[in-house]
Order: sequence, then structure tokens, then C-alpha cells
Amino acid sequence: MKIKIILSIAFLISISFESFGQNFTILDQLQDSINANSKKLNISEVLEVKNIANIKIIKLISEAIKQEKSIFFNFDSLKIISVLTSDDKNLRIFSWVIPFDDGSYSYYGIVQSYNQKNKTYLTTILTDNTAKISKPMSMSLNANKWYGSRYYNLITNKYHGKKLYTLLGWKGLDYTKKAKVIEVVDIKTNGSPTFCYGIFNLDGCEYFENDKRPKRLVYIYSADASMNMNYETQTILNEVKKSKLKSTPISKGFNSQKKAVRTKPKYQKIVGEMIVVDRLLPLNENIKGMYQFYIPALNIIDALYFEKGKWKYYADIDARNKVISPERKSKIDYNLKQD
Repeated sequence: MKIKIILSIAFLISISFESFGQNFTILDQLQDSINANSKKLNISEVLEVKNIANIKIIKLISEAIKQEKSIFFNFDSLKIISVLTSDDKNLRIFSWVIPFDDGSYSYYGIVQSYNQKNKTYLTTILTDNTAKISKPMSMSLNANKWYGSRYYNLITNKYHGKKLYTLLGWKGLDYTKKAKVIEVVDIKTNGSPTFCYGIFNLDGCEYFENDKRPKRLVYIYSADASMNMNYETQTILNEVKKSKLKSTPISKGFNSQKKAVRTKPKYQKIVGEMIVVDRLLPLNENIKGMYQFYIPALNIIDALYFEKGKWKYYADIDARNKVISPERKSKIDYNLKQD
């Protein structure tokens, strides 16, 4: 009886592996087709060719997601299409951008997210509504109203049992300016994604001084500049006690004297993974708020460190560490400058 049970289990495992392999063969073929069509999104292609190729890409990705165990397929051969997967395999997001001759861009995205209710994966197509989103920092958005970006990093955090997924993205705006975006995705129990989870503590951040409770961070700067925004291991020396003058006796007796001595500040040392960002400043104070004239300041790096469920802002860190976390960052190779 035991031998029969063991043989039955072995048979079922072999069928499972065979099915798994067949699915991966199909996914390889679909990946090749996605790559072939994505090359037609080149800025030099005619509009009709781009549109047809883009429709095919959406259908191909949707078909790929439907394949059993597709969440375990890496899609690591895709170049123009960005593919990011969370550590827990509960979220995967495909994102890409189409550039146009007039300097404008259209963004496309597809989310594969886990439905906790029926233990399956939900496919959601994102609709870019950039033109209709007047205040992207403060608006709660969803799949039908998405502030389109091409994402290049997905960070998974956990706080009080809840998973939080933070995306870093690039966004071309027009000929004069572009942006880097940080936003948090919330996955509901039915699997539907929302882009509305504002968990940013920006006390002391001048760039966002007018945005008290942002839903996402949008760093807008000159199209001619290059801004670094990465997730990496760095060190923060946080001043917890400031230096101050203190009276200290220098002699004893009836005519004792005192002198003022400055105490040493005390620092809290934080070492860990954080989002490091170039400080953006206007070329001069007279054009403050005109973001097409903002560029990274020389050697000034700020950071966002995840603590107590929020991304907390730390100014001017000493970013000299060389240990960098792995980042899915594929270069776009179709006449589109991206940094």
C-alpha cells in the first residue's frame, strides 16, 4: 500500500513538472512576441504602427499572465517593457512608455495581483490619465485614473502585518521637463490595486513644503538634467541633540569664574536600505516653482527611510557607501533619453 501511495505521488509530481515546463515554453514564446512588438514603439515609427504594436503588446501580456504559475516566470528578456515583481509574489507590474514627435508621452501598465478571497491572480490594465490629473501629489488614484510612469524599482515593506509596495518611476512630461515618481500601491483583498496610500513624513523638505500630506512624490526637473533616485544601503547620522553653550566653572572660591563651553551634538546612526534622492534646486531664486529650470544640487543627497510605517525624510545625508541593492533597471533603447 505504501509503495502504491509513493508511486501515485511521484506520478502527480511528474505531471505537475511537465505542465509547468509546458507553461514556461508558452511564456517564452509570448515573451519573444512582446519583445518584437515593443521595438516598433520607436519614436521614428509612424503613429499607426505604434498603435497596432501597442495593442498587440497589451494582448500578449494579458495572455501571458493567464498562464498557470506565470508569476514565477521572470520575463528577464524584456527590454523596453519594465517588469517588476514583489518579493512575496503578490504583485507584478508591467509598465512602458510611448514617445511622440511633439515631445509628449503615453504610458501603459498592466498589474498582476493576488486575490486573497479566491486565491487567484487578478489582471488589471492601467489607464493613463496624466492630462486630467492637475494635482498628482494630492489625488487618490486607481487603475482607471493612473498617473502613468515607467517603473524601475519595486520595494516591499511590512508594518503591523500589512504589506506596502513602493514604486520608483520615471516620467517624461514634455520637451522641457521630466520627473521621478515615488508612490505606494495598496492591494485590496479582492486583488484590485489602488495608488492612494500616502505614507510620507516630509518635515523639513523644502521641495515639498507646500504639500503637507502627499499621496505620492513627484520630483519635476529640467529635461536636460539627470537626477539620481535609487534604493540602496546608506548611512544616516541623525542629530538627536544639538550643540549648545553651557556655563562651566573655571575657578573656585568667593570670586569663582565661569566660561561658556559648547557641548558636542549627539547623533543617532542609521544604517540600512533607503531611497536616496538628488536635491533639486532652481537655477536661481527668481524662478522658484518653475520646474523646467530645476537641476540637481552638487553633492547634496537626501533620503527617505522607512520607519514606523512611513517614509521619513532625512536631509543632506553623507551618501558614500558603495553597497547598492539590486535594481531592475533596463535601458530604453529607442531614442528616449532616460536617467
